[in-house]
Amino acid sequence: MERRLTYGTALALRGYLDAGLDLIVERALWWPGIRAACASVFPDCEAYLVGLDWELRVLELRERSRADGIFGGTARRQALGWGADAWNMPFDLRVDAAAHSPSICARLIVDWLAARPEPTAIRTIAAA
Repeated sequence: MERRLTYGTALALRGYLDAGLDLIVERALWWPGIRAACASVFPDCEAYLVGLDWELRVLELRERSRADGIFGGTARRQALGWGADAWNMPFDLRVDAAAHSPSICARLIVDWLAARPEPTAIRTIAAA
């Protein structure tokens, strides 16, 4: 079920792109066993993989500072659990999210995209 749902999500995202929508999607780069299949849905798209480098200690501090408490524990689960292997994957851009505020990280990404870089990470993963 996990693999079918994950692959189905990739197909749905591709449909949104084909419909002309610009998307920013947060994913844990799929599950290792289906990663290449999901990536193969996007190689001909202008799709970029942006990795956020961070320190668990910093993210946990940010989680605790949120007034709504909604995301408490999320960083630890991702870093040590289901998303742990995704941090060593190829990315088109890596941004140090521990050293910068979310708004500065966003600005770095927007400025980088404005330079119209060539997307290569998705193709690399799809070929694996």
